[in-house]
Amino acid sequence: AASATDDLGAAGDGVGDDSDSVSLTAQEQPLADLSLQKTVDNATPVVGQFIYYTVTITNDGPSPAENVVVRDVLPVGYAAATADRGTYDPATGNWTIGTINPGETLNLQIRAAVTTAGPLVNTAEVLSTSTLDPDSTPGNRIVGEDDLASVRVDVQPAPVTPDPDPTPDPGPGTAPGGG
Repeated sequence: AASATDDLGAAGDGVGDDSDSVSLTAQEQPLADLSLQKTVDNATPVVGQFIYYTVTITNDGPSPAENVVVRDVLPVGYAAATADRGTYDPATGNWTIGTINPGETLNLQIRAAVTTAGPLVNTAEVLSTSTLDPDSTPGNRIVGEDDLASVRVDVQPAPVTPDPDPTPDPGPGTAPGGG
């Protein structure tokens, strides 16, 4: 808040410009330093297996982080999740947390079906918060900020099951016994 006073008078008469006063009151902006980590329980799964991603969010303070939402999108039908607090919507990938107090750490565990072979990078990011984060901007997808975390999984193809009957199939129209 700011206020100013000035007695109106003529310049140089000792009234007015000579007796200005201003007072300022600064209001401290609440800050909440949020950071994410992401891990996976098996970095080399086989197609058809399930893996567990864990997203960990920490508020290093000094203020509570309000209205926190983390986004971790997986393909539709790919995941089910449990969260320490809040709710995870697999359709949007949004983990809506609410408030995280200073010094508090929360986890989201996502069980994901592995459906295709090859490398897969999964990323989580703080999508939004109404409290200013001093060292990162939510939702900007900038690698290197502590509110974004990724993990790589190298999915192996499913093993080929050998045919239990190694006898070649004679094909259609062939009668058994050479007849």
